[in-house]
Amino acid sequence: MVNKSLKSGNECLSRVATHARPGWFPLGSVESRAAARALADAKAHSSRLQPELYEAVIDPLTWLQHHTCTRDSHWRESGASSPYRSFPKKPYFPALIQIFQAEPVIFIEKSRDMMLSWLCVGFFTHSAMTNDQREVLFQSQKEDKAAELVDYAKTLYEQQDESLKRLPTCKAAQRAGCT
Repeated sequence: MVNKSLKSGNECLSRVATHARPGWFPLGSVESRAAARALADAKAHSSRLQPELYEAVIDPLTWLQHHTCTRDSHWRESGASSPYRSFPKKPYFPALIQIFQAEPVIFIEKSRDMMLSWLCVGFFTHSAMTNDQREVLFQSQKEDKAAELVDYAKTLYEQQDESLKRLPTCKAAQRAGCT
């Protein structure tokens, strides 16, 4: 006797697999196994990172310059069409990122127009997003400046590619209220 639910063959299994849960069917049935396989495949697919985004996960500068946007509070004065734009490319950024990754403590003599505060916020935001159990603290001479740095980190997170937000470490950061 042929099972009526299987009369349309692969079409029925496909429909079952995309919408059903294994517990809806008798244990060990074809439908139950198809639904379980679809759930496993969907989970594996959702946690798999697209090749073009892999570099953004391993390289903070790639993430900053190509996969998220900064917010410019003076965007109208500069004639921009939007407050959001890519992180700028400065010739000294790659070397600084390498130093950040290699040294536990560094001191940098800086000036206001070098964008080092923003680079540091970007580096540490990326680090918190891509390393499980990583916590970051921003300190400044004034509390309102530290709050501004935290807001900037939130902007970087919110403006990044949606698929990067779905990474397990990014989801954990979101649950912890970091965004």
